[in-house]
Amino acid sequence: MTRKANVIAGLKETLAYKEGRPVDVRATSITPSDIDVKSIREGLRLSQEEFAKRYEITLSALRNWEQGRRKPEGPARVLLKLIEKKPKVIDKILHGAA
Repeated sequence: MTRKANVIAGLKETLAYKEGRPVDVRATSITPSDIDVKSIREGLRLSQEEFAKRYEITLSALRNWEQGRRKPEGPARVLLKLIEKKPKVIDKILHGAA
C-alpha cells in the first residue's frame, strides 16, 4: 500500500470511529528502556553529589534511581538521556560552560 493509500485508509478509519462505526484498530505500546543512571554519572567521573548539583537533580532522587528504588520518569528521563548523549551541550545550557 502506498503512503497516500495509507493516509486515506487512516482518515476513513478515523471518520468511521467518529461516527460510531466499528473499526479494526491495532494498539502499539511503547515501553521506555531502562536508563542506567549510575553508568551515566560514572562515565562523567562525577560523584553523586557533583552530578546532582551540576544537573539540578535532588540527591535523594539520584540515589533512588541508582539503587533501583525508583525509575526516572517524564522530564527526568529526557534530561538523563540528553546528559548521556550530549553532556557538554547540557552543561552549556545550564551553566554557560564551554
